[in-house]
Parts: sequence; C-alpha cells; structure tokens
Amino acid sequence: MSFDAIRWALAQAGLKSSAKFVLVAMADCVNSEDGPEMLCWPSAQHLVDITGQDRKTILESVKRLRELGYIEDTG
Repeated sequence: MSFDAIRWALAQAGLKSSAKFVLVAMADCVNSEDGPEMLCWPSAQHLVDITGQDRKTILESVKRLRELGYIEDTG
C-alpha cells in the first residue's frame, strides 16, 4: 500500500465519485517499493470486490481514467 498514491488519488478533482473511488482503490494497490513510479496491476475482479461496484462500472471508470490521463496502460 502506498499512502502517497492514495493521497494523490484523493487530491484529484473533477472526477465522478465512482471513477475517483476506483482511482483510490487502484492507489491502494500501488507497491511503494517500485521506486518513484506508482505502479499497480489490480484485476477488474479485485476492484469489484473492494469497491462494491459492478464490473461494468469498474471498466467504464478505468476507461475514463485512461482517457483523462490519470492512469496509463503499461501492457
């Protein structure tokens, strides 16, 4: 868990609450040992489980977060 990543996610403005919650949930998955980059690889199912949102909402939020530049798909 990375408190810096969670703090960063919470500070982001202008997001729908569902997308922001997904961003915070992803930030909770960041391994702070990876160096200065905030890297994480949670599955959609993990995000469903920890947020209580349905899979469609998770996938839409991840897509929107990518489009807005909050997250990047590293392959």
